[in-house]
Amino acid sequence: MRRTVHQDIEWISEPYDFGDGLVHVSVFLLKNDGESILVDTGSHYHEEAIVEEIQNASNNGSLEGVIVSHADLPHAGNVGSLEDTLGGFDVICATAAPELVGVSVDIGCNPGERLTVAGRLISFIDAPLADITDTVWAFDHDTGTLFTADGFGNHHQDSETEYTSEDLSGNVSSERIYEYHRQMFRWLEFVDPERLIDDVDEIFSTYDVDCIAPTHGTPIIGADIEPYLERFNTTVREIIMSYE
Repeated sequence: MRRTVHQDIEWISEPYDFGDGLVHVSVFLLKNDGESILVDTGSHYHEEAIVEEIQNASNNGSLEGVIVSHADLPHAGNVGSLEDTLGGFDVICATAAPELVGVSVDIGCNPGERLTVAGRLISFIDAPLADITDTVWAFDHDTGTLFTADGFGNHHQDSETEYTSEDLSGNVSSERIYEYHRQMFRWLEFVDPERLIDDVDEIFSTYDVDCIAPTHGTPIIGADIEPYLERFNTTVREIIMSYE
């Protein structure tokens, strides 16, 4: 599946089963005058489909950089295949042990740093929602897009695979936010909800976010962001209270 999600950003995704629905495994291509930037590379289980869509979306042009949010296989799984097919790009990653998943890092991106990649300013943010350490969220200043890796995911139905928040009636539901985050982040049991909410709020106060682009969820666009975050905050409190 491929569609333009926000300005010049192509959303490429393959789903996997999640309860009674599906969950995305997504990558995002920032099309940049023939020198594109890719955020995450997808799972090797979807290697053929994702690599083909990346080639089609970039018009077989060059990749200037591949940003890997963290060295988990649903995010870093196709680095090698892309090097074989497109090659010539820098791998940008914050992981301390990339060799464990066969990722050779060319440029480190520690939280709090900014890099110019293919002429675009990218900020790297310490991810408040992560399943492993050394995870960064990336913010593209040109489009106001925040790439949130495992954060802000949700399941969907097959008919909704290409939907953004603008296509859903009433945005992403609280139920879907709850089910995904409770299953994905088991450590929420041990977290102060207000501290987590404050950490998330600080990101949205610092950066002018026009699009949330999660690896495992529905992209949240424009005016849908504020009500989504309100649902998220309420849901985080409910998840943590459920463990008491």
